[in-house]
Amino acid sequence: MNAVVFNHVIDVQLKRCTDVLKTKAGEYATHDRLHNFKVASALENVTPEQALAGMMAKHTVSVYDMCRDKDVDRFSLDLWNEKITDSINYLLLLRGLVEERQNGATWENLDTIRELLDEKRAQGIRHGDLSYDKILVNYIYVVEHLGLEMEEKYNER
Repeated sequence: MNAVVFNHVIDVQLKRCTDVLKTKAGEYATHDRLHNFKVASALENVTPEQALAGMMAKHTVSVYDMCRDKDVDRFSLDLWNEKITDSINYLLLLRGLVEERQNGATWENLDTIRELLDEKRAQGIRHGDLSYDKILVNYIYVVEHLGLEMEEKYNER
């Protein structure tokens, strides 16, 4: 493949990635494009990056399975486009999480975690329930990371 054709392939792929990210933003995220990974991290007691990696693993396995298939030609170009786009987009989302962590922008994490804790509290769930405590651990981590004092209503240790 010559450079002109390859550059065109890259341009088309990057536009496809952008289009899918914009479409999915309306389906999956709130005002915070990384919301789902932050919520998943709070629920699973892992970092947002680890939550993303877990979700991305399914897509990576699918790409590997297709590449290792004895008859790779049986997969349509549309299916390859979908799998490749998903893989690239997970890496772009990971880039966003890394950027946010490196720049110390964890305030949105704190808001997300507060919302989760408040939802649990509204359901009558408190300290001692595993699902609540997993979220509380993440709250404590973010509060300490930001150098803040823990809010009294969550100080149930």
